[in-house]
Amino acid sequence: MSKSLTVVIFDALVARRAAALSVGRCRPAADVMPAGRQVSVWPGTRGPLLSTRNVSSRRIRGGGRCVFSSVDDSQAFPTRTHDLSRPGTVLLVLMSNPPSTTSGDRTLRRVALLRELLGISATVTANLFSIATYRTGNIVEAGAEPDGWLEARPAISVAIEQCNAVLLAYGGQEPSGAARTHFREQVSWAETLIEARALPVWSVGGRPLHPSRWHRFTHARHPGVPFHEALVRSVERRPGYG
Repeated sequence: MSKSLTVVIFDALVARRAAALSVGRCRPAADVMPAGRQVSVWPGTRGPLLSTRNVSSRRIRGGGRCVFSSVDDSQAFPTRTHDLSRPGTVLLVLMSNPPSTTSGDRTLRRVALLRELLGISATVTANLFSIATYRTGNIVEAGAEPDGWLEARPAISVAIEQCNAVLLAYGGQEPSGAARTHFREQVSWAETLIEARALPVWSVGGRPLHPSRWHRFTHARHPGVPFHEALVRSVERRPGYG
């Protein structure tokens, strides 16, 4: 990754790691994020950052922010043997776009839950589209022009460079109209970056389901099975590279 991209201001929880690094420069995720950290990369400035505790952030030159937040490792499940449980795993959760009327905490909590259930070392989230909307369906209008899609790319690029696995979670329904063309081009562009790094790709139920849909899906696929267990069962790897 280009050393010119400014990514992170470390908080006190990682200061001892930062002392050995060039603070404020991009580094591979395994070098800058200790186990149990969760990262959110929000493109542009039109959508709010997630409201999290112990947060420090810096804008990425070219658009976007990296936001680090603490996750309680005491709630993790160290006995898991899932492929994503391997030490040093940094999972990119690639979602749709920021919310306009909420903080996004509920979505972030679902991502944190998955990290804890599988014992993933760290997660980073990024969005395909930078403009915040009330519902993903509103992307039909907001995404008719290319601006919001192009503004999202710097943050997506940073996130892909920092991760070593990807979970597709941008939703199973494409927008209609002109936004559909931009959406498909964005997905294709992101897939090209993912393929270039030969990253393993995961999803819930074999589809890019958004975290807000995980509970409903797992309830239907695994009736009678507790949500936590059903979610773990539903995380599937896509055949191919990585």
